[in-house]
Amino acid sequence: AASKVDDSKGPVFLKEPTNRIDFSNSTGAVVECSATGNPPPEMIWIRSDGTAVGEVPGLRQILPNGNLVFPPFRAEDYRQDVHAQVYACMAKNQFGSIISRDVNVRAVVHQFYQTRLTDEFVLNGNSALLKCLIPSFISDFVYVDAWISDDGEEYHADSDDLVVHQFYKTRVIDEYVLNGNSALLKCLIPSFIADFISVTSWVSDDGTEIEMNDDTVVNQYYEAQVYDVFVIKGNTALFKCQIPSFVADHVEIVEWVTTDGQMFSLDDSFGRVRHSYVDRQFPIIPSLESQTVLVLGFKIFRKTFF
Repeated sequence: AASKVDDSKGPVFLKEPTNRIDFSNSTGAVVECSATGNPPPEMIWIRSDGTAVGEVPGLRQILPNGNLVFPPFRAEDYRQDVHAQVYACMAKNQFGSIISRDVNVRAVVHQFYQTRLTDEFVLNGNSALLKCLIPSFISDFVYVDAWISDDGEEYHADSDDLVVHQFYKTRVIDEYVLNGNSALLKCLIPSFIADFISVTSWVSDDGTEIEMNDDTVVNQYYEAQVYDVFVIKGNTALFKCQIPSFVADHVEIVEWVTTDGQMFSLDDSFGRVRHSYVDRQFPIIPSLESQTVLVLGFKIFRKTFF
């Protein structure tokens, strides 16, 4: 005898509802949901807490094919628990059940509304923040397109660079430092305009203009130093060029000179004493067996200025 094939299976969605449904009270909406299975699954709509959704005459219907229907309704019939709710579609049969993604349903009622603006009073030179007050029932469905001043001038909000023209001044507070130290000067810009301008140059008290770029630094006298290093025969001496921090990023070492006046560039050698560089700031000098102690002092010979 031929064996019977079991083709029973749990439910599978044919059409799953979208995540968001927005509609007007004058149009209504249909949220579609369908599934297949063997036996055919039962279609149930549930809330976010898992409780089943029933019909509400004139406001919410569940069709035999599983679709959830919100008919057009009058403004006075709006109900938050029906028209501003999170739903989900469930399909189940004896072999299992499946639940759709959450569906956020929101109905908008056609209703007259007005926006408002509250006056703000600020001291001269300060900024004022004006907020467009929109009724909550419509705020998610409209956006501010333009602002209109009392004299009829329009300001369109279609640019990130929109700002109301107002006189302003920048300031710099004097900084006092000991000779040889660096000073950090900050340009103080009023907050209401700070996001819309940039500092392009600085002007000193005597009228000298300093353009802003990566190499900008104020000229100031400085000296580099190298400390003597004493090592035992057969060991290596590491000399470091000490450069003041305020100018270190703007100069480089091109040559070294010994205390007896010998000059050495990066690829030179000290006679029979070979040397190499860890980087431009450190020469490594190995001592020879014929020497008891190696004592060398080095100084910067040439500097690269800006």
